[in-house]
Amino acid sequence: PKGEVQCSHCSRRSQLQRIRATPTGVFGRGRVDGDGSGSLDASERAADLVTTAGRAALDLRCDRYVGERSSIYGLVAGLIDPFAGYDARTHEQLGVSRGFVATKTTTLVGELGFDGGGDAGAH
Repeated sequence: PKGEVQCSHCSRRSQLQRIRATPTGVFGRGRVDGDGSGSLDASERAADLVTTAGRAALDLRCDRYVGERSSIYGLVAGLIDPFAGYDARTHEQLGVSRGFVATKTTTLVGELGFDGGGDAGAH
């Protein structure tokens, strides 16, 4: 079994600013193909499930609008993904954003900014 949660609609927007939180998570469990044959034999099927994926992340972003399509934004994010080698990772951004196209079916946005990040306990 594998589970995934994502909520990109956790946002609040007024005329001048938008604050958005985007939590994501993935968790997976399965049985291991111990001999690498590409299929599970009877003893491998009888074995206990093991955790095969695990990731949790949260992005927090605030846009301060300076026009109809332009904003100044700040973003902070955190990630825990032991399967990718991250016990904890942080990420920060400051920049400007400009919307070029906004229709019912198409959105085109350009962003320019500064990016920083750090790892705690990466292996």
